[in-house]
Amino acid sequence: MLIAIIAEYNPFHNGHLYQINEIKNKYPEAKIAVIMSSSFVQRGEAAILDKFSRARCAIKSGVDLVIELPVLFSTQNAEVFAKGAVGILKYLNPDGLAFGCESDIELLTKIISKVDKIDENILKDSLNSGESYMKAVECACDFNDEERSAFKKSNNILSMEYIKACRKCGLETKFIPIKRVGTEYNDDFSVGEFASASYIRDHIDSGFKFMPEFSWNELKLLREDKFSIYDIFRFKMVEDPSLSSYLDYEDGMENLVLKNIYKDYEDFIESCTSKRYSRSRIKRIILSKVLGLEGDLIRRNMGKPYLRVLAASESGFEIIKNSKADVLVNFKNIRDERFDSIREISDVEVKATNFYEILKGGKLNRDFTENFIK
Repeated sequence: MLIAIIAEYNPFHNGHLYQINEIKNKYPEAKIAVIMSSSFVQRGEAAILDKFSRARCAIKSGVDLVIELPVLFSTQNAEVFAKGAVGILKYLNPDGLAFGCESDIELLTKIISKVDKIDENILKDSLNSGESYMKAVECACDFNDEERSAFKKSNNILSMEYIKACRKCGLETKFIPIKRVGTEYNDDFSVGEFASASYIRDHIDSGFKFMPEFSWNELKLLREDKFSIYDIFRFKMVEDPSLSSYLDYEDGMENLVLKNIYKDYEDFIESCTSKRYSRSRIKRIILSKVLGLEGDLIRRNMGKPYLRVLAASESGFEIIKNSKADVLVNFKNIRDERFDSIREISDVEVKATNFYEILKGGKLNRDFTENFIK
């Protein structure tokens, strides 16, 4: 039996370990494969640790296999993030997909059903009035109080996108919801030995309280950024102010950006954030512009058989052997003809990894020289 998880591990903490242990308790004979975000994450930021360090933590936690979610998908909104991850996951054909959520599957399924029947006129009117997309959807659906509350929760949002993505690509798998313990996704406080990844990133010095020792040992090696992604973005906007080719773009967004681009980073983000544009959406636009992650590039590579192994245990090799696609274990064999269909994904990934290493003052061309973690 194979159970899959889609994760960022940014960083790996006790909540993640709890989820893995819950899967093992429920399915003691199962192997566990993780589709894990690359060097940049959905918040539009560089991951706190590089992908190799985070993959190593996953293997030490008892996971059998870590497959990379390439930067093309790991840096996008919840819908694209989920489609990209599930598009890779289908080649592993897991028996189950486990995810952290705040509500049960029945409630999430009811919400999805109502969203599928959304009143498009109300949705359009809400968007035209300046509401965010999520708020507009809420206005256009006949949610009861329980559904409305569940719809707003971060892990539920991703969970529903996973369910929808599986249905759309025809992946028949059992959904395994695991309720979060202690804190929620963005909580700025801790409960016992549990804290959100956001809290840990903001309180690095006390992170050891909320992480397994092997993960804390990785975090102690944290490297400070050598320069600002925002500064590169500003330079690129001066060169070419167009933003229309990126997925998070909306008409007129470049005017808002250019109006505030002389400000320092925090002031810029605050000035561009509104009920329509979240902080994460603005940061995703910044990162997409810097890395050249255009919408057409993402769309034409969705669902490609990119199975790049970041880490594997001995039992993880058995999962690889049973996969429905050629597996790219490292980039030394990327020029093989059988990988032509994923050449574009890998080229972007190499570029992103090198950018991350320059940002962190690290070693270049790691994707060419380092084998996956065993």
